[in-house]
Amino acid sequence: MAMKRRTALTGVLGLGMALASSITFSQEYSQPLRIIVPGAAGQGLDLLARIFAGKLAVLLKRPVVVENRVGAGGIVAAQVAARSAPDGNTLFFGFAATHGILSSLHKTLPYDPVRDFEPIVPLTYSSNVLVTSKQSGLKTMAQLVAAGRKKPENLTMGSPGEGTTPHLSGAILDKMAGMKSLHVPIKTNPGLEVIAGRVDYAFLSTPVAVEFVKTDRVNALAVTSPVREAKLPDVPTMIEAGFPGYTVTAWCGLFAPAKTSAAFIRQVNEAANTALKDASLIASLMAISSTPIGGTPDDLRKRVQDELAKWPEVVKDAGVQVN
Repeated sequence: MAMKRRTALTGVLGLGMALASSITFSQEYSQPLRIIVPGAAGQGLDLLARIFAGKLAVLLKRPVVVENRVGAGGIVAAQVAARSAPDGNTLFFGFAATHGILSSLHKTLPYDPVRDFEPIVPLTYSSNVLVTSKQSGLKTMAQLVAAGRKKPENLTMGSPGEGTTPHLSGAILDKMAGMKSLHVPIKTNPGLEVIAGRVDYAFLSTPVAVEFVKTDRVNALAVTSPVREAKLPDVPTMIEAGFPGYTVTAWCGLFAPAKTSAAFIRQVNEAANTALKDASLIASLMAISSTPIGGTPDDLRKRVQDELAKWPEVVKDAGVQVN
């Protein structure tokens, strides 16, 4: 099993050497606090985890290590975290797949997203952007829906693959709009396929979409978050575009193994909420189009419950093969 471990130094992200030198090893714990991340180093979740790791190290006054566990869309990392000792030395950087979508894509998982974890705090969310190719001539949601209704499955939608958030975002749109898109799994970059005109539309991550929109290579029709994206202020939300209740976000939060002490949960929750109010951390998040959330363990618990209730029907409607 491939694993990469890197220590999150407290001097990164503008924290400053003065702060770093003031940190003392916590007397309560005999080892660094590790954050298990279900993604490769340098990718989205890893970047987010390292932003928080630096701040948490300062606030908790103990070293923080980011441990990357890659495999099965997050299942490998979640299983490792779930089986870790509840000793206050392990956190899990859970997200919409590990604590939502995957439960609908698999008949059984080697972990239980509810029973095997203690929710600590919701951290951030980011949006996807529905973009169309210039060649399609589709410049509004009304035009896209009309095309999807006129010739079912003639309208093509690209995504990274079956069961991914972009794919399921399209499935939700199809059902709400009463239309039918032909799903085209793309192993490379769906955005480039849209630009080339080989697929009509796709849901892209905000950083990718922003770059393509700024260079006028795609049309941006709507964002999937409940509020508009700061970097695309003229692009409406799906709700504003006529789809009440349509919200799909890539969210993440901190969890601990089940039976971790309430005192530790409270300590990390307080530190994370403090970090989420820090101007430098907020700036780092906004730079990668990620919006801070914050809140209580119950807030994260409800988010997980809502996700687990949301996706089974979507997966069924999308015709995804459940393993």
